[in-house]
Amino acid sequence: SPLLWDIRSGLSAGRVQSTVLKWICDRQKEIEEFATEEYYEVSAELREGLLFLLVEPVDTSLKTLHLSSQKQVEDIIKDLNKLEKNETEVKLKVVDIQSEKKTRYPPPPFTTSTLQQEAYRRLKFPANKTMLLAQKLYEGVDIAGEGRLGFITYMRTDSVRISEEAALKRRIYIEKQFGKVFIGLMQRKSKKGNIQDAHEAIRPVSISREPKNYTNKLPKDLLDLYKLIWERFVVSGMAAEQSVEYKYLSKRKDYYFLNKQKEVVFEGFTVFTGENKKKEKPHHLEKGKEYVVEKFFWEKKNTEAPIPFTEATIIRKMESSGVGRPSTYASSLNVLFKRKYIRKEKNYLLPEELGLLVNTRLCENFIEFIDEKFTASIEKKLDLVEMKKLERLQLIKDFYSSLQKCLVQTKKKPFTTKKNNLESEPEKKNLCPLCNKGEIKVKNTGRGKKYQQCSRFPHCEFMEYI
Repeated sequence: SPLLWDIRSGLSAGRVQSTVLKWICDRQKEIEEFATEEYYEVSAELREGLLFLLVEPVDTSLKTLHLSSQKQVEDIIKDLNKLEKNETEVKLKVVDIQSEKKTRYPPPPFTTSTLQQEAYRRLKFPANKTMLLAQKLYEGVDIAGEGRLGFITYMRTDSVRISEEAALKRRIYIEKQFGKVFIGLMQRKSKKGNIQDAHEAIRPVSISREPKNYTNKLPKDLLDLYKLIWERFVVSGMAAEQSVEYKYLSKRKDYYFLNKQKEVVFEGFTVFTGENKKKEKPHHLEKGKEYVVEKFFWEKKNTEAPIPFTEATIIRKMESSGVGRPSTYASSLNVLFKRKYIRKEKNYLLPEELGLLVNTRLCENFIEFIDEKFTASIEKKLDLVEMKKLERLQLIKDFYSSLQKCLVQTKKKPFTTKKNNLESEPEKKNLCPLCNKGEIKVKNTGRGKKYQQCSRFPHCEFMEYI
């Protein structure tokens, strides 16, 4: 950390926070360097209302065909609409039908990280807020007429295990509410190695404490989070959804079109979530039969730039990469906010100028120490120390030896970024006409076309071709 003080006094670096900062800065760089490209898709609408997409003619994966110019699209549609001899209507002929059985299992009960992700996605709660609310639900809330009640189990865990007693009560509840056939047959096990299994998954203390019974007894945020935990616990014990996916491949002249449909044969856990209620039943087609085309049409699209991280997606990456612990995900982000290395804009995590400078300094001199693989390997070694399979002093010695060499080299390198770089922002030229904050930059599409785009993209959507 002291080596960062030539930027500004009091700055800090850390094994987890610096890795996360690097991810956020790298993603911002990807966005700024991304060159969007336009492409076109052609669709066919049958008289029955079904939509077919034009696909690659020889591609067994049946990928949607992306065309490069409007003229190419118009020529294809013109050719498709041209009637052959003895034709009175434009038709597509179904040449192949594929069907595949699908099983979709319910999500497991919450761990710390998945609770933070889902609370952000569904409720827009920052990770820190989620943990504070979960702490209250765990410690207990005073309920009129019932005294002080704890609503959930311990909230810092990376296990999806639940006790046999809780599983049995859940089975009884599901059978009573939906029927025996909706009870799940499998007990969830975590796929990750060395799970801290001392605590169960996050679940309600009692499944009989239904959220609807506490609508006017719990503050709204507490109730919303408890409802999320309670519903996930119930769903995780239900049967899987069974469905069949149909792929209808049709042909006209030398062009192939694809239609996909899903038929749910057993609702499983979705009978609780209600996600299949609004879905229409599939319209089955016959192989070898021709169907009248109502119209062919095209749609212009643009390749999409990478999306900045949100709190949910950065926590998911921390978990999948083995960086940090469930109990430290929220606090690691908090440090980055507190140090003003990052900010939140439209729920996206963006690097501040200070964060970019700190990241540059760390990448130039300590890249091996902020690499996610190094950070994850340290987590594993700490686990080995805890299990008494590795000597603590040996771990410290190995780490310090590598760090010391790096520090010696770093002190020899000049660092050109001055403190006053942060004092004032240079005046922007070519100010964006839409947001009046970003700067207009000229980019190439990769197909020889140039376009103007706001430097704040995707937060500002200004873009026009030159």
